[in-house]
Formats: sequence, structure tokens, C-alpha cells
Amino acid sequence: MAIYRRLGLVVALALVLAGCADTETLELENKMLRKQIEARQLEIEYNEKQASIARGCDLWRSVCPDSMVVRGRIALADGYSGSGAWFWLAFIFKLCAIGAMPGAFVGFAAWSWFRFGKPEASRVEAAQLIVASAQAEAESAQRATMLAQQDAQNIARQLAVARQNLAEVQHEAGLVRADLDATKRAMDALSSFG
Repeated sequence: MAIYRRLGLVVALALVLAGCADTETLELENKMLRKQIEARQLEIEYNEKQASIARGCDLWRSVCPDSMVVRGRIALADGYSGSGAWFWLAFIFKLCAIGAMPGAFVGFAAWSWFRFGKPEASRVEAAQLIVASAQAEAESAQRATMLAQQDAQNIARQLAVARQNLAEVQHEAGLVRADLDATKRAMDALSSFG
């Protein structure tokens, strides 16, 4: 058993020493492999990023332009997961883009109201105050007219009563004159006798 161990050690030492003789080629191959690995790693990262963007844009409803997601769709078809941070960024961007239209509409409606509707509303309110004031004045004038008509009717009644009283007084004055004339004649007749 010890012989096998020594033999394994000699073989390992021979392999190590054999590799030491060709270190320059091994180092060159190692550098080339590292460059290939780095290039492949960059390609994988790029494809994963594109897959994430495409997946985020295509979730629920696609709103992104095709030029933005074509490479990502190809990467998804090639087996990339597309679950990186770019997925969430694309998804949030898409939600913002979808929400921008109603937000813009609401913002435009609010701006229009404050720009055009609110000044008109204040003018309408001022006009309503003027109309209400005019209505109050008209009602006050109508009340004053009704009071004046009632006063005129009362005066007309009082005038009619006064005319009737005057007529009665004139009639009584006529009767009194007639009595006075009769009395005067009677006194003249009595004075002519005596």
C-alpha cells in the first residue's frame, strides 16, 4: 500500500513537473479562456437585462415599442429568465406610461377648470348675487306697492265716508237753512205785525 502511495506521488510530481515546462502556453490559454468567460458573462448579463426589460414590458399588456423589446423576447425564447431588477424597472415604467394618459387628462381637466371655469364660476356667482339682490329689491318694492295700494284703498274709503258725511252735513245744513229761512220769514212776518 505504501508502494502505491509512493507511485501516486511520483506520478503527480511528474505531471506537475511536466506542466511546469509549458507554463507560458498554459498562461496564454488561461488568459484567452478568461477573456472568453468575461465576454460570455457580459453577453449573458446583456441578454438577461434585455429579457428583463421585455418581460416587464410584456407583463399584462405590452405598451413598449417593438424596437425596445425584440432582443429581450429572443433572449426569453433562448431560456433567459428575465427576472432581474430591469424587470421591475420596465414594469414600473410601463405602469407610469399607462397611468400617464389618465393623469394627463385629469391634469388637463383641472387646469382647464382653474383657467377657464373658475373665473366664470366667480362671475356667475357675482351675477347670482346681483340677481338675488335685485329680487330682494323687487320684493321690497312689491311690498311697498301693496302697502301703498292698501293705503290708497283706505284713503278712498275714508274719502267716500267723508263725502257721505259731507253730503249728510250739507243736507242737514240745507234743512237748517230752510228752517232758518222759515224762521226768518216767520220773524219778519211777526215783526211786520208789530
